[in-house]
Amino acid sequence: MRYSVITLALAMCTFPSCNSDGFEPLEYQVFEEVLFERKVNFQDMIDDVMKHYGESAGGFEEFEALQEKVRKLAKEYTIYGIRYKTSDHEGKPISASGLVYFPESFRKRGVLEIIPVTKSRGSCGTVNRSIPEAVAGCTGYVMIIPDLPGCGITDDYAICYLQHDLIASVAADMRKAASEFLWNRRRHLLGNQDYLFGYSLGGSGVLALARHYVKHPELGVKVRELWLGAGAYFPRQALEKILEAKTVNYAICPNILYSLDWYEKLGIDFREVFTGELKEHYEELVTGDVPIDTLSKWFGPSLENYMNMDFFDDGSEGWRKIRSSLETKDIPIDFKPSFPVYLYQSYDDKTIPHALSDSLNARLTRVGANVSYKKTTGTHHNTGFMIEGDLAEHLAL
Repeated sequence: MRYSVITLALAMCTFPSCNSDGFEPLEYQVFEEVLFERKVNFQDMIDDVMKHYGESAGGFEEFEALQEKVRKLAKEYTIYGIRYKTSDHEGKPISASGLVYFPESFRKRGVLEIIPVTKSRGSCGTVNRSIPEAVAGCTGYVMIIPDLPGCGITDDYAICYLQHDLIASVAADMRKAASEFLWNRRRHLLGNQDYLFGYSLGGSGVLALARHYVKHPELGVKVRELWLGAGAYFPRQALEKILEAKTVNYAICPNILYSLDWYEKLGIDFREVFTGELKEHYEELVTGDVPIDTLSKWFGPSLENYMNMDFFDDGSEGWRKIRSSLETKDIPIDFKPSFPVYLYQSYDDKTIPHALSDSLNARLTRVGANVSYKKTTGTHHNTGFMIEGDLAEHLAL
């Protein structure tokens, strides 16, 4: 309620006066400290993307199109790594970290909240001091991107894959912290209508965040538009489709199962789940310290190279525990979005089965949502760059 009152009071000011005259600093409630500060321009952001994905990023036509769409409109930015207060999955107070991108231009076009993919600890924002998805909003938007539990300064936790309620609450606290910080440090008042964006594992996370804001109007944040694609919105369906295909381009399933067991205390014996080298060294390989790209190169696309497919028979007690837990991680479509939803999915995607986006589109349509479903072709990365390009172009209008 405190944040809603502050937002309403400050919103009564005109933009210039709120940033210059009568400045009154807020008492910090959520924000704790600045971890680092970095000045970047558009080329720096593109270089960061290339470093994150490797030079192969330049081989995607969609990535080239993304650069052309925003190159002339991109602004100078300051990236702040910040530390803030939040709570973990058990409700215990913790400190977490994340990035705030602040455009160094007089006119700020709005706020874009991004839930990152976060495939491994080394890919998170405050480790890299950047995040690839931020290119989409580099046309003058304040961007807020949390490290998720298990990454950044919370690396003593397992990476919170599929812990959608936790992801949403931590991201909402990050938004509060950014609001306090930017008012006190930059005298900038965030509005109360945000664009939300997430792709792949970030796609399901950002859907959970959108639902969180709808279910908690006291936070004072309204979703203006939701952009998402190729997310694990319904985790049990996702894993069952992958097991049915017996193949996936990214060897992230072991990490997800390890994370699920860590958070839910399922008591899974992973020596029954994995085979070969992974069975012998899973405690070193699936905690998020080894990049998923590295594991994918080692094991290849076939699940049979590193997973014991017999474990997933209906009669397995461990598999029953996992299925039961996964069912609780579905993101309920128990609300009618009052905002447009832009949903993307490739029918050639070998990482996230397209059936999940089909299911999400059907459920959103059923509740009367204004949803635009763009079905594409090409790889998982093709569609990722496509949605970033479309979002960048849309935000620049």
